[in-house]
Amino acid sequence: MVSESLKLVNDYRAKNKLKPLKWNPGLATWSQKWADHLYMDFASPRWSGNWHNPTFYTNYPAGWSGAGENVALNTSAKTMFSFWVSSPAHRANMLNPNFTDFGFGYTRYTSGDYAGLAIGVQNFARY
Repeated sequence: MVSESLKLVNDYRAKNKLKPLKWNPGLATWSQKWADHLYMDFASPRWSGNWHNPTFYTNYPAGWSGAGENVALNTSAKTMFSFWVSSPAHRANMLNPNFTDFGFGYTRYTSGDYAGLAIGVQNFARY
């Protein structure tokens, strides 16, 4: 799911005449931590209601000068991507010409009410 997400975003950027994003392990680590947090929080009866981390960029590796985050709950990287493309704010992150780096994290529910769904977190930055 990780490599597919990066490929989908970079193919989309190429179709829009933008440079590809490069994989950033630091952004990926933060993306995974937020996906893991959402996994526990979303399924909790006391869900906080926060999809996006209000301070996501404070955990980015030093040196960034622009930041963005996309979050989705869906069945696959492709369906998440389709959701993000259809949303103006999410699409703007994927097509931001100033972003240079990308990280992605996800977790999948294997049982319970959300079995088969995955939480995906994309983080973008300019370095």
